Amino acid sequence: MYNHNDWLFTKLKKSVIKWKIMSTGRCFLMLRLFSSRIQQAKVTLTHNETELLRSLSAQAGVIPRATITELAQSVFSSPSTIHRLIRKLGFKGYTDFKVRVEDSLESELPLVLAQPNLLKITISSIEHTFRLNQGVIRDAARLFLAAERHYVYGTGWRQKQAVDNFSTDLLVYGESSITLRNKYDLGNAVKQMNEHSVLLFTSLSGNTDEYAATLQQAKLQKVSIISVTRDVSNPLSEISDVAIYFADDTNLQDNRHWPAITMSFSLEMLINEILNFQHE
Repeated sequence: MYNHNDWLFTKLKKSVIKWKIMSTGRCFLMLRLFSSRIQQAKVTLTHNETELLRSLSAQAGVIPRATITELAQSVFSSPSTIHRLIRKLGFKGYTDFKVRVEDSLESELPLVLAQPNLLKITISSIEHTFRLNQGVIRDAARLFLAAERHYVYGTGWRQKQAVDNFSTDLLVYGESSITLRNKYDLGNAVKQMNEHSVLLFTSLSGNTDEYAATLQQAKLQKVSIISVTRDVSNPLSEISDVAIYFADDTNLQDNRHWPAITMSFSLEMLINEILNFQHE
């Protein structure tokens, strides 16, 4: 049976293959995201909408940081046209669209060939992470245990997996925490937090642009914040009560695979210190 959407999407996919060379794989991530949305929304796209999706796919890397007006200019469209297409695909609005795109880019960065000295580099990075946190990990554990309610949040797919594992591991040892799945859960949860709450916030970059209002509210309500970020100066670490760092040389502007080993190790350090407190 002829399916108009299948035909349009096949055409879109062929176009995206051409764009892949210039956008280093990001088009395919967006293709997957848009394909899922088309199927869920059960919509029929026009030729112009399909062409606009192709253009948006090519701009995937800038979408998380661009306003809808800036994005419209880059794809030679209008904000209203983009907004209509976004809503047609089932997104709540442009902010929701940006968040979904950013999550897709963070969670599925293309793999690269392993370096010959990968083991040496990994061990060195873990050792560096250990040294970075020797002076603060006990403070972080003490702050975590002093709180009556514990919340954990990760900005991207790997971060979410890491904090989810952290929460599950601690539950085995009698320490419960609430894992916040997305920024909307985070925003709603912060409204219920107070000086007896602690928020473990994990991010690769430490960029707080998407969370500025939420984090400001958390600080006003005297919520304790433990940040877990890469070892660079960043806004999230600066506003945190205790900042945990992990060694990482990932260039956020390219598409290198991010193994996240050192991030997971920093959380293992925190778990170990929490357990040490329990046995004192």
